[in-house]
Amino acid sequence: MLPATRLFHAAPLPLLVTALFLAAAVFFAAHAHLTARHLAFIPAGLAVSAALLALGDALSRHAESRRVRRMLARHGFDERVFDAMAASRCQRDAALCAAGETGFLAQARAYYHSLGYRWHHLLPDGARRAPWRLFAPRFFKKSFLAFGHARRGRKEPGGPGKT
Repeated sequence: MLPATRLFHAAPLPLLVTALFLAAAVFFAAHAHLTARHLAFIPAGLAVSAALLALGDALSRHAESRRVRRMLARHGFDERVFDAMAASRCQRDAALCAAGETGFLAQARAYYHSLGYRWHHLLPDGARRAPWRLFAPRFFKKSFLAFGHARRGRKEPGGPGKT
């Protein structure tokens, strides 16, 4: 699969949001230019900023998709991988893209279906109960870094260095 199509398959929703914000930025910039009101460039700048944030989200989903693909190719289907990617629709799309590339798409879809996720669940878990959490640093960390840091060289409890 080509990298551009892999990016689209791994992050369709963030790329759609990026395109919408870029279209809004062009609209606001054209309006500001035609009316000669320089303050109207502010919404255009905000729209470009939002588009860059959505593009960063898309690139993060693509990286997560590559990481999940490597995990699935190395270890096979593991529900723990899909549990870590279940918090938002964007993460689930990235996991499903990786599952499709490694031959586990049917199992991954069945697993997410068993968890209760359907195609219309667009908002992240808990966003309806507490929408202000979408702006919390914890949400951004969980969204952009689903797996956290790699655990390399982890020492056993009671191993060397412990007294």
